[in-house]
Amino acid sequence: MARQARASALEWKSRVDSWRRSGESATSFASRHGWNAKTLWWWGAELERRASRGSRPASAVQTPRFVELVQGPEAFGEAASLELVLSLGAVVRVSKTTDLGLLRAVVAAVGGQ
Repeated sequence: MARQARASALEWKSRVDSWRRSGESATSFASRHGWNAKTLWWWGAELERRASRGSRPASAVQTPRFVELVQGPEAFGEAASLELVLSLGAVVRVSKTTDLGLLRAVVAAVGGQ
């Protein structure tokens, strides 16, 4: 029997969703599709853990990229502030008078490093 390619987290999410909608046991559903029932069950539990942590499937997570602020507060122009939206959903509002050292510490604290 040929070995199947590994499925991504997004593919497993689709499989787990279909399994749960089916009402079947993991054993019977997985057997019908040629999958390992323990793997199907594990992915069901893993996706719940990820959802409770607020994270997305691995294939959907983007590596945050940060750029150095080259211009000073004058770059704001007429705007009173701007929002920095991080990949995990945290929003940091920055004004013309924001202390950049404090901003770096806040971004690092919420996972931006």
